[in-house]
Formats: sequence, structure tokens, C-alpha cells
Amino acid sequence: MVLAPGRRAPAIVPTATGGVQLEWHSADEDLEIEVRALGRYRVFHRKGAEENEFDVRDDLTRLVQIARAFAK
Repeated sequence: MVLAPGRRAPAIVPTATGGVQLEWHSADEDLEIEVRALGRYRVFHRKGAEENEFDVRDDLTRLVQIARAFAK
């Protein structure tokens, strides 16, 4: 994923379970991707008042769509 000009790189933070989490935050949007295991992710996305949280296993289609939209 390539970020648009002006978008910051994610913060990369360790989780309590030994994984890592990638975090992007802005005034009106947040995206957090927790890498739980190979092929397993937990995603939190907030844009304005709308929030979504979901698990991803193997099929990254939904995650890629959100990440690409956020990167613009």
C-alpha cells in the first residue's frame, strides 16, 4: 500500500499477546490492524461517526479496500 502525500506512516505497537498492531489516526478517521497470527487480523476502522470492527482470515479483500481508501 502506498500512502498519499501528507498521510503519515502507521505507528507500529506491540500487543499484550505478542503480536503487532499498525495504527493510523487522523482527525476524522482511524484505522487499526492487529496481526494476530499468520493469516489472522483484527481490524478497527472509524470514519466520522461510523465505526466497524471485524476479523479477517485469509481473504484480505475487505481489509485491502479499507486500507486503499484510507491511503488516498
